[in-house]
Amino acid sequence: MRVYQPRTEYSKASNSRIASIDMLRGLAILGIALSGVLPWGTLPAWMYHAQLPPPEMKFNAEVPGITWVDWVFPFFLFALGAAIPLNLSKKLEQAKSWKPLIPDILRRYGLLLAFAYLSQHLRPLSINSSPDQSTWMLALLFFFATFLAFVRLPISWSASHRNCFNLTGWMILIAALISLPAQDDQVFYFLNTRVDIILFVLANVSLSGTIIWIMTRNSPQTRWAITAIITAAFIAKGFDGPIKELWNFNPIPWFWQNEFHKYLLIVLPATICGEALLNHSNFKEPIEHTPGAEWTVTVTAIFSLLSITAALFLREIEFALFCAIITGALGSLIASRACHFSPGMKSMIRLAALLVIIGVILDPTAGGIKKDPANLSYFFTLTGLAFWLTIAFTNLSKYRFIERALSPLTLTGMNPLLGYVAITNFVPAVIRLTQIHSWVGNHGWTPWQLAAYGLFQTVIVALVCIIASRSRLFLRA
Repeated sequence: MRVYQPRTEYSKASNSRIASIDMLRGLAILGIALSGVLPWGTLPAWMYHAQLPPPEMKFNAEVPGITWVDWVFPFFLFALGAAIPLNLSKKLEQAKSWKPLIPDILRRYGLLLAFAYLSQHLRPLSINSSPDQSTWMLALLFFFATFLAFVRLPISWSASHRNCFNLTGWMILIAALISLPAQDDQVFYFLNTRVDIILFVLANVSLSGTIIWIMTRNSPQTRWAITAIITAAFIAKGFDGPIKELWNFNPIPWFWQNEFHKYLLIVLPATICGEALLNHSNFKEPIEHTPGAEWTVTVTAIFSLLSITAALFLREIEFALFCAIITGALGSLIASRACHFSPGMKSMIRLAALLVIIGVILDPTAGGIKKDPANLSYFFTLTGLAFWLTIAFTNLSKYRFIERALSPLTLTGMNPLLGYVAITNFVPAVIRLTQIHSWVGNHGWTPWQLAAYGLFQTVIVALVCIIASRSRLFLRA
């Protein structure tokens, strides 16, 4: 099986965004939003994390399987990894060396880390465990302060105006951290364990993944070797020895935790996907086309995502393996025969097939596929499914009417940090200050009506991101 190996000439891609990664990131953000506002314990089990079965909704690490809710975090990580070569290839080409990029890489890590702490500290339940009207007003204030601090204003604005907006936001946020009481008896409010774990993981693997990609950008084989080493370390950390000690060694846990770099098993393959997308975006399709190839691959990708998720949730492992093999074989066959597919597209199809098959084969290990605690089956299966979904989005985005229909995902994915703080602060504050939440609570809605209410809140998150993205106002670390 041939896998595309990126060459230096493919790094000469434009720095324009690739829609499929924005779509994937947007889907992850909206999935985080929806999963967090569903009615608690009254919907079918497939509407929640597999390890949080209703109606008790108590975490049970013994329950294997995945649901759509278990897609969102790995898809978010995958989008982060794929974006690394997309963002840095042009910069490396212009700088001629990686050394001038070090300040930007460290700044991004520091801002993501700050965002992780700020997001957790300044959300409503952290301000007040029993939120009242003033709590929701503060939550809304901190949303706008975060917006001011992290927004990247249009270049047409003067530098002094842009800096003034950012500085104003930071002053409000710092004043809030100093003045708000610490509810968990910490001496210093900031340096404690109250951190948004998703953003903390993203900050950690963003730094390590970027460094690894820069060092191996001309040698994907070395990157796969590093992935294999991390896999071996992930297995070895369960046994006494130096690997276990190193895995658990965290001298500065508020900045860096070795354990979280297991998620490089998603991020590093995603960088291969990003390179393949660069190749695909630069590929000039021949006039001759293989009829129906793109639609067949797209349907295959979506079928793989849905069928394997359902089979693993229902614990129909034989059917999951059958689907993984059939979809992988069909996709690979089309990739080998489609005369107009780019080398990058062919590479993504083959890697999607391989990773999903490996992941399903690994399901019996560690008691079955699980998000918490994450195991190798989870890493490989979800990475493969993320490849498949990226392939589907890439093919669909070629059609103008479909691209427009999916533009809410794209525009949300272009503003992930804004979407995140809209989930934690803006939407909860708005629905309570406007009394919408009280009105819904007084009407005794059914679980599915409450699920529709959760979808309504998710739409608000999307609208915030869409309006900001169309206005060219992006929150950036």
